[in-house]
This record gives sequence, structure tokens and C-alpha cells, in this order.
Amino acid sequence: MVKKSIGFDFVLSFEGAFDRYRKMIEGEEKMRKEEIINELMRLVERDGLIATLRGVFGKRIWVRVPFSQGACDSSIDVIGFSPRADNSLKRAGIFTIGEVIDLIADNGLLRIRNLGQKTQNEIQTRILVFGYERLNEAERKRFFYDVLERACRSTREKA
Repeated sequence: MVKKSIGFDFVLSFEGAFDRYRKMIEGEEKMRKEEIINELMRLVERDGLIATLRGVFGKRIWVRVPFSQGACDSSIDVIGFSPRADNSLKRAGIFTIGEVIDLIADNGLLRIRNLGQKTQNEIQTRILVFGYERLNEAERKRFFYDVLERACRSTREKA
């Protein structure tokens, strides 16, 4: 049972190869979205989630990850944040994954004392990976379908 679903802009460090995938969907190289999603899932298995998102979608993407009640009730200690992130969250009275998700959803991370952009990025990255790793195969496909749809829509709107 899903308790929370979090969506946020996820900022990565360099441009990706998304145009190649967009052209496969919309252009001459016509490739079905399902095939692209399967390829993305293979890339995650090989390179990891963050490397795949960074390599394919580039600097800024929007992601949404569902979290179960059990995941939300888990202590932040299971994630293994850096000491700065861990101490900042605990000092702010944040002790569970669900509380971190609420904070991200409300753009509240930067309001925490001594928590800068780099630490915010770490927290969002680790929460994203934590959530993704708990998805079953169908949910992972849905995750990539949503990311792909939003990225295609965003690209069309800019054109």
C-alpha cells in the first residue's frame, strides 16, 4: 500500500542523451516506449539509477517515486546519509523517511540550518534511490514511463 508519492525536480550535473531517445519515439528511428523503458531498466541494472538518469536525461528532470507505509516509517539511519545531512535532519527533528519526503515535497530542506544545496542534493538523491530500489518491476516501468512522458512533453513545449 502506497502511503506517499513524492515528485520533485532532480538536478543532475551534465547534459544527457535524451534527444536520442526522443527521436526514437517521435522520429524516423521509431522505437516503442516499452522498448526504451526496457533499455533504461537494463542501463539501471548495469550502471545504477543515478548514472542512468544523468546519462540519459541530463541536468534537470522531474521524478515521482511512490513510498510504502513501511518505507515512510523507516528511520533515516537506514539510508546512510553523510554526517552533515544526518545531523542537520536530526537537529531539525526529522527522524523518518516519511518526514524527509514531506520536507522535500514542501521545499523545506533549504530552510534547515547548515544544510546547503550540496547536502540537499545528497538527501534527494538518496531518497530517490531508496524509493526506487523498493519498487517492483511493474512500478519501475511506470517510474520510467512517467519520467519519459514528462521529458518528451517538456521538450515539445520548448520547441
